[in-house]
Amino acid sequence: MTAGFVSRSHRAIAPFELHRPSTIGQAIEQIAAGARPHAGGIDLLERMQQGDHVAAVADLGGLADLHRITVAAGVLQIGAAVTHAAVEGDPIIAEHRPDLADAWTTVGNVRIRRTGTVGGNLMAFDKNYDAAPILAAAGAVLVFASTEGELRTGVTDRPSSLLLTRIEVPVDGRALRFDRSLKPVVSVAVGDHIAVGCAYPAVQVVDDIDTLPEPIDDAEASATYRRRMIRVLAERLGGAP
Repeated sequence: MTAGFVSRSHRAIAPFELHRPSTIGQAIEQIAAGARPHAGGIDLLERMQQGDHVAAVADLGGLADLHRITVAAGVLQIGAAVTHAAVEGDPIIAEHRPDLADAWTTVGNVRIRRTGTVGGNLMAFDKNYDAAPILAAAGAVLVFASTEGELRTGVTDRPSSLLLTRIEVPVDGRALRFDRSLKPVVSVAVGDHIAVGCAYPAVQVVDDIDTLPEPIDDAEASATYRRRMIRVLAERLGGAP
């Protein structure tokens, strides 16, 4: 199917092939062939509106497994296409990891929360996004599907070209706390680990903040200021001596 949209700026998006896989296997094959996965579409459509050429899109809306939240064997399983609003309001998450729901309450505005997905936030690889530091601090494992089988990774070593199917969070982890009040300068999450967003090109995860590398130095803030604020937030959250 050939499709196209008109953006809010009235710039036409170039035509692209639209696939609607009915199974994970079909989605894997389409993505392996070059299709871009689409769930909430927040970042993908914005890039297309800005002129990025996308030859094909795989709409993941029909894959029920990607929208499920379950718990088994002490692990909370969150489908990659679960929305931010669902993380905050889901009764299973509220029962087993209420701290995760609390940490998610400030992710995005109303439009993004209702449409954007956990997987999309992670796979955008935007240093200012919140899913990576929150989930990294919680010790989450990411599960990807590919033509070669299932791949399990941490947040920091996630691949960019595979289909993320679910996020696994241990239910017995240390209580998670998250502070994004200084974005886009820095954000800090403290749980099983300390995770720092915004202050580096990619999320940094450590058990001791003194082992963090030098933050970036840019128009938003100096490296010195960022380093100081990382400690302030980590201390406030109980993750630094």
